[in-house]
Amino acid sequence: MEPTQDLNVFFDGARTSLAEIGRLNSEVTQLRNQQTKLENDLRSQEEKLEKELNSKFSKALSEIDKTYDGQIDKGKDDLQRAQKKREKAKNQGVKERIAEETAPLRSEIRNIESGIRSSLRSKGLPGYCNSDLFYSLFLPKTLGDFLLLLIVFAVAFFLIPVGIWKLFFEDGTVALIIIYVIDILIFVGIYTAISRKTVMKHHDLLEDIRIQRLTIANDKRKINTITHSIEQDTNETYYDLAVYDDEIAHIRQQLADLTMQKKDAVNKFETVTRNIITEETTAAVKPEMDKLQAGLDEIRTKLVGLEEARKAKAQEINTAYEIYLGKDFMTRSKIDALEEIINHGTATTLEEAKEEYYRRTEI
Repeated sequence: MEPTQDLNVFFDGARTSLAEIGRLNSEVTQLRNQQTKLENDLRSQEEKLEKELNSKFSKALSEIDKTYDGQIDKGKDDLQRAQKKREKAKNQGVKERIAEETAPLRSEIRNIESGIRSSLRSKGLPGYCNSDLFYSLFLPKTLGDFLLLLIVFAVAFFLIPVGIWKLFFEDGTVALIIIYVIDILIFVGIYTAISRKTVMKHHDLLEDIRIQRLTIANDKRKINTITHSIEQDTNETYYDLAVYDDEIAHIRQQLADLTMQKKDAVNKFETVTRNIITEETTAAVKPEMDKLQAGLDEIRTKLVGLEEARKAKAQEINTAYEIYLGKDFMTRSKIDALEEIINHGTATTLEEAKEEYYRRTEI
């Protein structure tokens, strides 16, 4: 396909159009670079503003925390101390109540124990005659007595002889028999001597003491029952704790007030102070940011016009020149080469000039 106009005019027009679209491309690139710089500058300003705002917000909230948290922590410490004082007063009241309600039983126990000691001294009996071990060995009656007796026999007739045999002899049945004989003689001898001195001579007294010991044991069980009942009693009216309860209630109310005041302060910050800080801080950098934004808007507007002009010029080049030259020849150097071929008479048409160009480049 050949252009209808003179080829030299055609070539001049093609070169002019290429130069024009090159200029438009250069201006677009330049404006895009300016756009990128302004966008980066604006983004930097926005990030700087955000950082400054966050710093001021954090500082303001920190001041609120500093104002109230110290008082709240002190209130919690005061509450803990007041609760400990109340607990101490209650424990003392419980002890006093237990002592008061068990006083008759403890007095009875002391009197019985004093009477038992007097009875033993009057008969010249040793103090161990008033022990659990003595009654288990010599006058067993209860299940507890027989269990203790069984333990004593196990120790006396198994652990001691076998232990001596293992420790010193290790082997030999004769040695074990001798140890057992000696052990039995010693235990039976001591048992018989104590029995003759105590049980055989003062059986009635010891039986009477047993009855008194049972009374003491019964009183101790009553004391334990009373003690447990008082410790489990949830009724605290006995201990006069009203002054401590009033103090605790007062501290708790103070803590509730402080917590509410802090909540109100934070709410005021979120609804009022934050907006004021934002407005004041933004106002300081707004002129610079507005200037950057205005420049950016202006460049974007110019870019729109340039893009439209470049698109129109590209369309013009395509319909007026590229359709004849082809995409491969849409450069100034190749157009110059085609024009030179035509002007030297080597070719008379555009197609002949293109063929000559290809022939030359192949050589």
